[in-house]
Amino acid sequence: MPEICASERNSNLPYVLMIKRIGHFLIAYWPSLFVGAGIVYLSLFHAASLQLDVSNPDKFSHLVAYLVWTCCLTGDLWRDRVSFNRRVFWGLIFPIIFGGIIELLQAYFFPPRAGEWLDWYADFSGTVLGFVMVDILCRFFPPKPKHS
Repeated sequence: MPEICASERNSNLPYVLMIKRIGHFLIAYWPSLFVGAGIVYLSLFHAASLQLDVSNPDKFSHLVAYLVWTCCLTGDLWRDRVSFNRRVFWGLIFPIIFGGIIELLQAYFFPPRAGEWLDWYADFSGTVLGFVMVDILCRFFPPKPKHS
C-alpha cells in the first residue's frame, strides 16, 4: 500500500471545512432560510390574495413577512452567538437591502408584479421592528451554552 504524504492527506481539508460550514449554516439557519425562500416565492412568483381587515392588506403583509423573517434571522444569529455588528448587518441591513432588490426585480423583471416604494417602506418597517423586538428579548434570554 503506497504511503500518503502529509500534503496529499491535507489537500482535501479546505473542502471538508467548507462542507462542515455549509452544514452548520443549513442546520443553524433553516428557519430563516425557509421564511426567506417563502418571501421570494410570494414576492416574485405568486400573487397572494389576502382577505385581511386592515386598510391596506398588501403593505400589512409586507410588514408582517419581513417582521417574521427578521425575527427568525436575528434569533438564529443570536443563538449562533454572532457578534452584535454582524447581527446588525445580517439581521437589519441585509433584509432592508434584500427588500429593495425584490422590489426592483418585481418592477423590471416580473411584469405582472409592480415594485413600489411603499412596499419597500413596509419591508423596512417590519425589519426594523423585528430586529429591535428580538434584540430586546434576547438581552433577557441569553443563548444556551454550546455543547462541546
